[in-house]
Amino acid sequence: MFKSILTYVAAKKVITCVVLAAMLIGVMAVACVAAVFAPKASADEMNPYAGKTFKMVDPRYGTSTMYVTEDGRALVKLPDNARVGYYFDAYVGDNGKLLVVDGNNTVFSAFMNDNGTLSDYDGATWFDID
Repeated sequence: MFKSILTYVAAKKVITCVVLAAMLIGVMAVACVAAVFAPKASADEMNPYAGKTFKMVDPRYGTSTMYVTEDGRALVKLPDNARVGYYFDAYVGDNGKLLVVDGNNTVFSAFMNDNGTLSDYDGATWFDID
């Protein structure tokens, strides 16, 4: 009697292990197939500003340009000396807005419009000149 109960329990444990192993293999197969067929994120999706040059013409101050690089930097040229540029860190913040920072200080903040222009929070419009 004891031997038959022990055999039943052992067989039940073996069957449970085999079922769990089969389920694990199934989950791993689905994960591998999903990883192969999942779309890869492009730089445009991660940073829609990357690789673009924006220009803003202000009648009071002059023309400013800004080039956002793919590696998270922004080259800003100001009207006072258009031949000299300043590099700042740039990244995409909340709700997709562009943030250009110098350390902990925000230098520039803007959001992209449907037509590809930038609107900064001072009311200026920056046009994509690429």
